[in-house]
Amino acid sequence: MAKSTRPSRKTRISTELGGWHSPEHALRHSGHRAIAPRSGLAEVAFDGAALEALLALTRAPDRDEAESQAARLRTLLGVAAARLEPHIAALIARAGELQRAQRLALTDALTGLANRRSLHDALRRELARLRRSRRPLAMLLVDIDGFKAINDQLGHLRGDQALQLLARCMRRATREGDIVARIGGDEFALVLPETTAREARAIGERIRAELVRASEAGPRIDVSIGLALADPACVDATALLTTADRDLYRDKNARQRLSGAPAERSSAEVRAVPIAIKRRERAAAF
Repeated sequence: MAKSTRPSRKTRISTELGGWHSPEHALRHSGHRAIAPRSGLAEVAFDGAALEALLALTRAPDRDEAESQAARLRTLLGVAAARLEPHIAALIARAGELQRAQRLALTDALTGLANRRSLHDALRRELARLRRSRRPLAMLLVDIDGFKAINDQLGHLRGDQALQLLARCMRRATREGDIVARIGGDEFALVLPETTAREARAIGERIRAELVRASEAGPRIDVSIGLALADPACVDATALLTTADRDLYRDKNARQRLSGAPAERSSAEVRAVPIAIKRRERAAAF
């Protein structure tokens, strides 16, 4: 009688879980170091489903997912789960710490908006979506008019407060699913999925209206806004950012002419070295 070549259940479970054939193995390779020689792990009978739930718990990207997998593991193990509670609690806490660290890495500390890295990720994701769906995608660039004067005349604390005020106004003016990010300094970017040029301009006007209402009790903050639409035939982040940047300076100079103030830069100066450096710095993130 020929010997069966069918793998054993233990081998199948080990293969499915990437070679992690025991709870001790799974916890050690997940980076969990709170395992004591007499921790009770060896006394708990794990079947394939329970071991899979434990592995999912060690890989949970956030606290909610960790709590969900922990509940599943407790259900599968029944009363025996009590022996694992110290490990389960430690894995849930670690998932929460990982979630906080990831949030901090993608958030601008001053405004609470997405930071440049987060903007890069969002824009790359939305451009990939554009290639598939051919649905409209718009970008707005926003900066505060006369921000240097605010810092110089009123102090950097007042400048920080102006940035925070603008961030709040942009949140109120945008929709769920829009990405609002601080690029750096007084420069912000909004990535607007499923948005036409007309809709993007309406969002820009809502930002200005929110600023007017928010500035009633103090000095008025004005902004310049540049718009760019992503072309499905040329989905390039750098080109999109450059187009929005040029439109922003056209808006800034047009608004200054209406107010009688001298333009900050002529159209030729917009392409001069200082602005080119700013564009290269922005494009470096993409």
